[in-house]
Amino acid sequence: MVNVVGCRNGYDQARDPQATIAAINASGANVLLVAMGNPEQEKWILHHYHELHVSLLAGVGALFDFWAGAKPRAPQLVRRLRLEWLYRLSLEPARLLRRYTLDIAVFLALCLRSGKSTSAQKETI
Repeated sequence: MVNVVGCRNGYDQARDPQATIAAINASGANVLLVAMGNPEQEKWILHHYHELHVSLLAGVGALFDFWAGAKPRAPQLVRRLRLEWLYRLSLEPARLLRRYTLDIAVFLALCLRSGKSTSAQKETI
């Protein structure tokens, strides 16, 4: 059974993050789902996770929009083929094109660079 103990409008209330964090901690929540979109939710999580008294913290993007029916899901066949990202790109190319091209390339380059530096550190130990 899921017990929802609160919700906040992260965009409006992000202006006062300390009040938001205090309300989250006072709620007794064990799981916090942050749906501010990429990369805002990741930045918010990284900046505030150490202040939060939750067991699980997850950025869920448009999950609530999908559940509420505000954004359409891809047809079942497209989802089975794991191409929902392509469907979403076709609906919102101006917003998502950079994320699914340049941003992914930058992320992969950072991952590769991080892996190389970790390997170099292990070799020197």
